[in-house]
Amino acid sequence: MNSRLVYAVLFLLCAATAYAGLFPDHVESYDHIATLLDKSTVVCKGEVLQAPAPKYISNELLRGTGISVIRVDRCFKGSAPTQVQIATDEYLPAAGFGGGGTLLVPKPGEYGLFFLASQGPIFKPIDRTPFIRASRLMTADDVAGNPRSRLEADLLAGLNDLDAELQLQTIRSLGTLEVLSPGAIARLKGMLPAADELKRLYLWEALITVHDYSVLPQAADEVLDIAPRSREFSLPRDRIPFLQFRVYEAIGLIHDPVVVPYMRKLSESTDPRSRYDALQSLRGQHDQCSAQIFLKALGDQGQGGDTAFVAMHSLYELAETGPGWDVIPGPQDFLANGVAAAEVRSWWETVGETLAKSVSTNVCVPFQEGVVP
Repeated sequence: MNSRLVYAVLFLLCAATAYAGLFPDHVESYDHIATLLDKSTVVCKGEVLQAPAPKYISNELLRGTGISVIRVDRCFKGSAPTQVQIATDEYLPAAGFGGGGTLLVPKPGEYGLFFLASQGPIFKPIDRTPFIRASRLMTADDVAGNPRSRLEADLLAGLNDLDAELQLQTIRSLGTLEVLSPGAIARLKGMLPAADELKRLYLWEALITVHDYSVLPQAADEVLDIAPRSREFSLPRDRIPFLQFRVYEAIGLIHDPVVVPYMRKLSESTDPRSRYDALQSLRGQHDQCSAQIFLKALGDQGQGGDTAFVAMHSLYELAETGPGWDVIPGPQDFLANGVAAAEVRSWWETVGETLAKSVSTNVCVPFQEGVVP
């Protein structure tokens, strides 16, 4: 068969299956459930009983024109009858690609969490992520408390699901609650000794996201030495690298002094993107003790000059002021010559450092390159 025809057939097959499930098993690109809970007026779990068959069109994509029927098994916020109608999508782009957010194209038999707004007899999904797969397992009785604690208890029951994929999905969902009870955190940590590599990465990401940093030494040791990859992770073989990247990102988003030693070490990486990410993390800590790292990075021409540019602003923010230049150097100025870096260093040595010390109470421990205490 002609190779071009083979590629065309494969492309159309991918397009036809692009919306078969709302999210591929290893690409859970949804908002944090904590955010979804706040945005929704009704949050329930249940099974799709009826849904319109998707139609492919090449003109303007119409949204929310279909009606699906959901059997409601339990609600965590608001209330709903045992069966509800929700507005869903029935038209898909003929080429397999479309913009405007996630399409809600459920299939009969799918089961999960629905994040809805109650507007008359037909429930409408919230804009971004209206559905997340979930286990059918649940506690024997509905737990009293606020929506977050009720949903946490239900997700903990889902950790016992025999479906390995639903276990991973449940771990991810628990992490995106952002705040967990001590019992829930202990349950996740108790799963680590028996976890394989993939589940361990899910558990690390979830625990770091809910601000349990006891796993940070092990997680940082594994993922911070791996250069981040800015590309799509969509093939099955990409799953481990994708989770490593997500843990890497979770560590970079930590706003706690506990992460500073790891970011200082990462700032020495030979990978330009890693050095840039390390500086962004240290900048967010507003840590005067990292000033010497920022000064060194003024000569870093990685990321098109952006790394040096971030270093400059980090020093300004430590001093809570800038040099008052009429024209502030941009990334391109750090690439062109050493003048911009020299001017920032001179300002720091004559003015900036004194100002930074006057607004900081930090007692700085001398930084040793390559050392994480």
